[in-house]
Amino acid sequence: MMYVKNDKNPGSAFALSLIPGAGLMYNDQVPLGLGVFFGVPALIGSGVTLYSANVNRFGSTGLTIVSAALMGLGGLAYVGSMVYAPLKSRAINRSHGDTAFLREHKKRSPSMLLGTTSTGIGMTFRF
Repeated sequence: MMYVKNDKNPGSAFALSLIPGAGLMYNDQVPLGLGVFFGVPALIGSGVTLYSANVNRFGSTGLTIVSAALMGLGGLAYVGSMVYAPLKSRAINRSHGDTAFLREHKKRSPSMLLGTTSTGIGMTFRF
């Protein structure tokens, strides 16, 4: 079976990245996507667990700082993957040269993009 790399839609990559790591897997970065998919909940969950277990029992601030750092690191990884996935899909499109969208529109001459409506009043753009 032959694997063909297709153009990637940055909007789809962003929408899928609302699920941690799914946007990265859409961009064919499966190991990184799986790392984010399992790593983000692990970091946030361990931070919440550490905070709830130690504050109620000991009231220590040292472990509170560690748990806040774990939750912050998980949140940073999640937001970072949401930003990186659309940027990577755009880079994939650029590495393919002309995207399918540009190839389709280069076939038309610029004069074909302007036209009149059926009533002859006004101008419309044809895309």
